[in-house]
Amino acid sequence: MLKTFHKIFNATKIPDINPEFFHHLVMNFSKKAEKNNWILEKIRNSCKVKWEEKLKFKIWDLEFPNPVWLAAGFCKEPEWLLFWEAFGFGSITIGWITKQAQKWNSKKRIFRFSDWIVNWMWLPGPWLKKVVEMLEERKKANMMPKIPLWANLCNSLATKKEEKIEEFKEEMLALYPYVNYFEVNVSCPNQAWVCSLQSEVENILEELTKYNEELAKKFNTKRKLLFVKISPLSQKEKNPEDGTIEWLKNLSSIFNKFDWKWLDWIIATNTAKEHSHKEKTKIKTPSWQIITGWASGLQIQEISRKTVKILRENLSKNLVIIWVGWIGYDKKWSEWQSWVKMLEAWATSLQILSSFVQFWTVEVVKDLKKAILK
Repeated sequence: MLKTFHKIFNATKIPDINPEFFHHLVMNFSKKAEKNNWILEKIRNSCKVKWEEKLKFKIWDLEFPNPVWLAAGFCKEPEWLLFWEAFGFGSITIGWITKQAQKWNSKKRIFRFSDWIVNWMWLPGPWLKKVVEMLEERKKANMMPKIPLWANLCNSLATKKEEKIEEFKEEMLALYPYVNYFEVNVSCPNQAWVCSLQSEVENILEELTKYNEELAKKFNTKRKLLFVKISPLSQKEKNPEDGTIEWLKNLSSIFNKFDWKWLDWIIATNTAKEHSHKEKTKIKTPSWQIITGWASGLQIQEISRKTVKILRENLSKNLVIIWVGWIGYDKKWSEWQSWVKMLEAWATSLQILSSFVQFWTVEVVKDLKKAILK
């Protein structure tokens, strides 16, 4: 049924003309479907693959049914969680989450090209109080997923520089009873103040790792896993917009210091500032500023994979690397070649977002699990 639903709307070309509208259309359908156990069971059965038990694995003491995860940004609010679990994802990330409500920038905010996506979504995620209320309602209604749940933590635009770490702490405190781990977002290029936090990452980690231990004692539970999401390497040698190799090595040194202080893994990478369609994706904001979108998809796959590879060469073996890059289908070989490339870069697992949007199909997760088993 869902496959037919996607096929019909793909034929209308709506996803190409206005991908954000189509995204919300599918989300509204998913919201209703999530409350129907019959539909969830049908999806669950159709998304299973043979020998799926072999995909199970552990990171520290947390069990995952498979290494294909839904990245931050797709499921901005804690809705549709049972729906994505039925699809067969190994974990789900909610957010971006900020303490204060963010102003939503005007549409059109997503551009869909043949094999990659440009967006200028800023951080239109839900604010903290709303997220906690929604999670509490789910908990009472017994609608929390059984798979691990992440929270992507961000800073609000209105937060002063000296208060940014305190905002992260407030988000951790409020979300501690509901999620398994925290993703500290210091690399979203859509808002400059977030990306600039990478230069402050050592101080941020020092404070948050200590606070994580305090919260574990407060709630009388095991500490939540903590990790950092970083930018990709730059594709330019001169005047780079994204990170350099030297920058990445410096980051690795900082991360290694926190290995014994409960920094568990690194997410690489966020979307890239650099791309080849900037002239086509310039937009005037309501304040008449000129904004250009940021890229994810095939164009940044290799640079994202290279980022993972350099990290693996420079990080402690105790630190896990999760790859967020373009997970593409190679028509020539009829295979999901990205999985092989990810293994070559020594990443432990992968998160998907753009490929899920780009292909507009419920088959992506199933196909990836088949490719992994193969």
